[in-house]
Amino acid sequence: MDWMTLNNKACRYWEMWLPRRTKQLKDAEQFDAAIRTAVAKTQSEIVDLLEKGYPEHEAKDVVLPKYIYLKPEPPDF
Repeated sequence: MDWMTLNNKACRYWEMWLPRRTKQLKDAEQFDAAIRTAVAKTQSEIVDLLEKGYPEHEAKDVVLPKYIYLKPEPPDF
């Protein structure tokens, strides 16, 4: 998974499923930096797991929920 694809997926996911966090980060002009950090950590950990012998899909399954696909925020009612 290349950087740009992962960056785009993170942005779309966070905007859809983490709207309050996204708004806070954007209001503080920190959204892009937070996405870059999440993507960098994701890529680094995936590479580490691949080097340890994990299949790519398993490495992604372990790492993506830690930094990119975070638990969705509860809806506002």
